[in-house]
Amino acid sequence: MGDVVRIGSRASKLARTQVSEWLAPLVGQFPEVTFKREVILEGGDQDRVTPTLAEVAKTAGGSAFSTNQEAALVTGKIDVIVHSLKDLPTAVTEGTTLLTTPGPREDVRDVLCGATLAGLPEGATVGTGAPRRVAQLLALRPDLNVVPIRGNVPGRLARTTKGALDAVVLAAAGLNRLGLTPEIHEVPRREVPGATDLTRRAREALALTCPATGLTKGTPCPSRPTTSPRLSSRRSNR
Repeated sequence: MGDVVRIGSRASKLARTQVSEWLAPLVGQFPEVTFKREVILEGGDQDRVTPTLAEVAKTAGGSAFSTNQEAALVTGKIDVIVHSLKDLPTAVTEGTTLLTTPGPREDVRDVLCGATLAGLPEGATVGTGAPRRVAQLLALRPDLNVVPIRGNVPGRLARTTKGALDAVVLAAAGLNRLGLTPEIHEVPRREVPGATDLTRRAREALALTCPATGLTKGTPCPSRPTTSPRLSSRRSNR
């Protein structure tokens, strides 16, 4: 019987798609290995009421989207986690190692979904909870009513057709991975004075974490298809 690698991720469709993206080249390279998926709910998944993720993180052990997965990693319940790099805290959790970022990376840009900037009526309501996005939108259209919004990608998109929002701002990376870019959309030009690129770095990249001691089984599980067929201990350059 071959080795088993237990892969942790969140439950969302995007999280599961990211695991599939990472696994696709590995299954053929290591036919003797069984890759088993383990879904782990995080504070940000369970708490859909608290307005901001920063508030959720305070009650979720420091991170809204990685605390429970990393606890499972440290205690040996899983062997590796596939994250979106943007969801990880700046400091690496004790007992874990951040691996080399696997490629290729996705589009780093924001997308206005459900409308174009010019097509939005005066005072239109746009959903986004990110302070950076709020500032950029209001720099381009000070008349907009920008409101916080949380939830998965399909749910936020649905609020432009079934809810009270005229548009939402989402990451191109998630839309592309899920194949959900709407027919009416726009990638706003960055016209914030003094800034040429205010996108949130790391959201287009996947992140892999494993125990700081590595895989004691010696199971082949590369951080990217072109690296050594063993877990790397190199950290990603974020």
